[in-house]
Amino acid sequence: WGNQLFEGKYDQTISAWLADIKTKLDSSGRIPHSVKMNGATLDISRGNSMSAMLCFLKDIDPAFAQEQFESHRNAYVDERLGLPGIREHAKGINGTGDIDSGPVIWDIGGAASIVGQRTMATYGDWNSYQGLRNSIEAFGAAYTWNGKKRYLFGAMPMADAFIAWSNVSAKETDIDAGNWRWKFQLGSFILSLLLIFLIRKKYFG
Repeated sequence: WGNQLFEGKYDQTISAWLADIKTKLDSSGRIPHSVKMNGATLDISRGNSMSAMLCFLKDIDPAFAQEQFESHRNAYVDERLGLPGIREHAKGINGTGDIDSGPVIWDIGGAASIVGQRTMATYGDWNSYQGLRNSIEAFGAAYTWNGKKRYLFGAMPMADAFIAWSNVSAKETDIDAGNWRWKFQLGSFILSLLLIFLIRKKYFG
C-alpha cells in the first residue's frame, strides 16, 4: 500500500526482500517465524505469523503468496469436533503457546485462527472463512451492549481488535461457501441420539 501511495518508491527494496526471503525459506518451504541475523532459520513457520503475513503478501507478490497460502492451508488448517481452526504448529509437530500465539488449545492457535479468518477471505477459501468466523463468534462469547460488540467479556481488547479486522475482510455478498457445518451437525446428531438412548435405558429400561 505504501509503495502504491509513493508511486513505486520502494520497488527496489521490495524486490530485494523478495529475492532474499525466497532463498531463506525454512525446511518446509515456508517463510520462517523468526531468523538469525544472517537470515538462517531460528524458528520454522508458525500458524500465527503465517496467517498475518499472508494477508499482506498477496499485494506484494501474488504468485509467491498463493504458493505460500496453499502450503499453509495444507499444514495448518485442521478440524476439531467438525469445526475448523488454524494450528499454531504444523501437522505432525506438537508445541505449546507463547506470547506470539496466544492460547493454544488442542493444537489450535487463538491468534492463528482469528487472523486466519481474514487470510481465508483474502485467498477466497470461503468454507474455511465462514467456519472460522462462526466458531470464533461462538467460542469468543460474543455479545452486544449499548451498540458495542465485545468478545471474551471484553477482557482482551487485542482480540476484539483483530476479530473486527478479520470480520470486515468480506461482505456477506462476497461469501460463496458450501455446507461447512455438516460434519459438526452430523456429530451433534449422533451424540444427541446416543444421549437419548442412554437416558431411555437408564430411566425406562
